[in-house]
Amino acid sequence: MKEFIISLLFTIINYLIGSISSAIIIAKYIKKVDIRKIGYKTAGGSNVAHNIGIKWGMIVGLFDITKGIPVLILAKLFNLDELYYIPIALSALIGHCWPLWFNFSGGRGVGTFIGIILFLNPYIAILPIIIFIFTMIPSLLKKYKNIDFKIISSPTLTLLSIIVYIFLTFKTIAVYDNILGISLFLVLLIRRVTAIIYEYKLNNPIKIFFSKLIFDNSGNNY
Repeated sequence: MKEFIISLLFTIINYLIGSISSAIIIAKYIKKVDIRKIGYKTAGGSNVAHNIGIKWGMIVGLFDITKGIPVLILAKLFNLDELYYIPIALSALIGHCWPLWFNFSGGRGVGTFIGIILFLNPYIAILPIIIFIFTMIPSLLKKYKNIDFKIISSPTLTLLSIIVYIFLTFKTIAVYDNILGISLFLVLLIRRVTAIIYEYKLNNPIKIFFSKLIFDNSGNNY
C-alpha cells in the first residue's frame, strides 16, 4: 500500500512537471508570441529553433528531454517496482502533451519520450534515437535549402523511430518494457491525431487523420 501511495504521488508530481512547457514560456517572453500559433504550430524545440532562435530551441529541447527523469530517479531511489515506472513515465509525457498550466494544449511529446526511454531503456533506445537525429535533416533542408520532401518528412521519420523502439521492446523478455513502449506510443499517436482538432471540419476527416498520423499536419504542408 505504501509503495502504491508513493507511486501515485510521483505520478501526480511528474504530470505537473511535464505540464511546464518551456517552448510556450520562452516564446512568450522572448518574442511575445504563442508558439502554438506560428510556424509548425507545435510547442516544441524544433518550432522554437525555427521561429525564435536555435539557442532557444536547444534549451527547450534539453528541458523537454530531461523533465520526466528526476521523478523517475526518485522512483529508483525508493526501490519501487518497475511496473510503477509506467504511470510515472506516462504522466510526464501526458503533461507535456496536455499541460495543466497551458489549457491542456502542449507539444507533441517526442523530446520527453526520448528522455524517458534513454533513462529507462538506454540500450533499446540507441537505434530509435539515431533515426530520430536524422529527422532533423528534412526540416533543415526545407528551411535553409528550400528542398521539400513529399514522402519523407521529419514527422514521418519520427514515427518510424518510435515504431522501431516498440519492435525492439518485444525483443526483450520483460513484459514491463512492452507495456511501457506501447503506452508511450499510444499517447504520442493520440496527441498527433487530435492536435488542432478543428481542422477535421475543413476537409475530408479520413484524409486529415492519416495526414496527421504520418506527417503530423492536416495535409496542406506536404
